[in-house]
Amino acid sequence: MTEEEEEFRLFRQITIEDDESNQQIIKPKTIIRKRKYPPRPPRLPPSPQQNLHDNYVDFAIERPIILAFNHFREFCYYHQDKLDTLFKLSLQYGDRIEFLVGDQMDMDVLYPNTNPIELLSYSLRPEDQNIQVYAINERKWVYEHFDAYNTEETLAELCENLLNGSIYRSQAIPEPGETLVKICVHLSFEKVVWQSSQDILLIIGYGDYSPRDEYHLKYEPNYEELAKEFVDSNVKIVYMDGDKNYTKFEYNAGGYPTILFIPHNDKNAFIHYMQGARDTENMRNFIKQNVGAQGEKWRQEDRNKLKYKPFSLATDKQLTYEDLGLYVDENFPRSFQLLNRNSLKTDNNCHIIHLFDFQGTPITYYQDILKKIHQVAQGTFCYAVKFLIGDFRDVNIIFPKWYLKHLDNKQLENSKQPQVYAIDRMKLIYKISDLPTPSSWFYYFVKLHYSQLSYSQTPYTCRPWRRDVVKTCVAENFHTHINNSRHNIFLTIYRSNYIESHKILNILNEIAQEVQDFGVELLKMDVKYNSISVEYSFDTYPVHFFIPKRNRDEETVRYINKNSSKENILEFIRNNSGKYS
Repeated sequence: MTEEEEEFRLFRQITIEDDESNQQIIKPKTIIRKRKYPPRPPRLPPSPQQNLHDNYVDFAIERPIILAFNHFREFCYYHQDKLDTLFKLSLQYGDRIEFLVGDQMDMDVLYPNTNPIELLSYSLRPEDQNIQVYAINERKWVYEHFDAYNTEETLAELCENLLNGSIYRSQAIPEPGETLVKICVHLSFEKVVWQSSQDILLIIGYGDYSPRDEYHLKYEPNYEELAKEFVDSNVKIVYMDGDKNYTKFEYNAGGYPTILFIPHNDKNAFIHYMQGARDTENMRNFIKQNVGAQGEKWRQEDRNKLKYKPFSLATDKQLTYEDLGLYVDENFPRSFQLLNRNSLKTDNNCHIIHLFDFQGTPITYYQDILKKIHQVAQGTFCYAVKFLIGDFRDVNIIFPKWYLKHLDNKQLENSKQPQVYAIDRMKLIYKISDLPTPSSWFYYFVKLHYSQLSYSQTPYTCRPWRRDVVKTCVAENFHTHINNSRHNIFLTIYRSNYIESHKILNILNEIAQEVQDFGVELLKMDVKYNSISVEYSFDTYPVHFFIPKRNRDEETVRYINKNSSKENILEFIRNNSGKYS
């Protein structure tokens, strides 16, 4: 044996410690080492620090910040160009500015006590939205950057303006004037408002304060009269031109005039004027309402009304499904509702319905899902989509009775996962998977609200003026056509791009005359061009339905036979038409 061979023999006998075992393993003659246990997964990196609004107030900012929000959590792929732009800017300004990105659902870091769902866009798909950019200096002055494109050039200009402070614009500090209303600019805001020992009525207006001009006298409260009236009440009225001065982001001065009452003992406990017409009398009542101890209590109550309240279950008692509706109405009035048969039939809104196993599973098991449903329902409460919840046994409220026998009730009863359905304005029912996040539910809601889930051929395709022996039905008028018919109906749903579809269409044409003698109307609908409601859909097509002219909700019959002959179909129609002639 050569010296090299001896060294190799000794090398193969080296004992190697296995991280997952306290045993010693001697390498066998095979070159590949076999582990006793599978390798552990790599250790996850530490979670990034999350500066939510609760700790943002106390979080020290060492460098100015450029903060960009978009749907990065779920749609990051579509926004890589903006991330690339921000990365380029960070290479140029990274030593002086900190660049941060956040998901749209994290915008409550800047809008505390707000449901982030309310900040999402109804008009744009999440894939198409631009980033929302904010600049923040070391004093935590937040500046919202408005730009349609947010190109590299405009964002670079924003960085320069952030560094030199020009985004926090201000007029020159004015000389004392003759008006009783104090004029404030951004440079004097700290002294006039923030350090004042008086209550402040702050008017953020457009243009200079001109109490004697015609517009002010006609459309604005008489602030001079109010200032004189409350001169001995520790109330100071302050005017600020919002167009020429930076105003605190928290004041949300999105329109002019924006009017706020700022108490002297807690400058952050301000309240907006939202009490009808802006006239002298209403403004006088607003000031009186806020002055003193009773004003502090009233402001707290008003803030509690506006504050977003996440869903939670009662901790002092075990709720049943029957108790849940009343509990939600009393504690979360802008939320989901319990499924009700009568209201569902008469309501023309769209609906998203969750069915749970409340009979076999405690409500607490579903608390996280209910919390997500509530967040979306509360944030979209003013729109024509209602969120409903029910028990598995309520499935008969959604579907007609004839379809219930085709449902896998055994699988339904043994499932702890909710069954989710959507109903659009055409009363088409869709079965959907439980979407993972509130934002994904929001965008499903938007599609449902704007009728983007369904597709249909135009009613013109039906050509009602022609006496076709086999009439065409489309999704847009499907339920109307069925409900208005005075005949028994034989409906065939097929897929035109299926190679065998011509056979079933030929059969329908061949039997049309004979079927008419039975008093049966022949309908066809192409699933390729029309949305199909759940109860009329199937895994494969064609599928047939005999829909009697009476008691359709219970007596409709589904017929599935992919290779049906003319004789089989005629026999099926003949047998059923005899029952309902």
